[in-house]
Amino acid sequence: MTWYWPAIAATAPLALALLLARLFWRRNNAFMGNIAGAAVILFCALLFASREFVDVARARKACIAAGKLCPPASSDFKRTATYGFIAFGEIAIVFVLGLRVEERQRRNTREPEWQ
Repeated sequence: MTWYWPAIAATAPLALALLLARLFWRRNNAFMGNIAGAAVILFCALLFASREFVDVARARKACIAAGKLCPPASSDFKRTATYGFIAFGEIAIVFVLGLRVEERQRRNTREPEWQ
């Protein structure tokens, strides 16, 4: 397993999710921003895990076609779970940032004498 794809999975979906979530956050809808960001990250994690699954299946098929017994470099679960852990961390980041945005919006809507 190369670390090229997990590095992309750790950066690109988070950037896309934050851009989409920011659109909702600016409209004072933090909840929908968090959900939209999490949906983007989840969708990307499924795409990356599916790509990894197809890669492993192609490698196994090539070994069988060549008549070789090729041991896997790492278990299938580890390869797929990597993207799940990355997505979990990214979703946590989106929700923490969404909480900060929501708190800032609450402070801005309070009456000045209560601040």
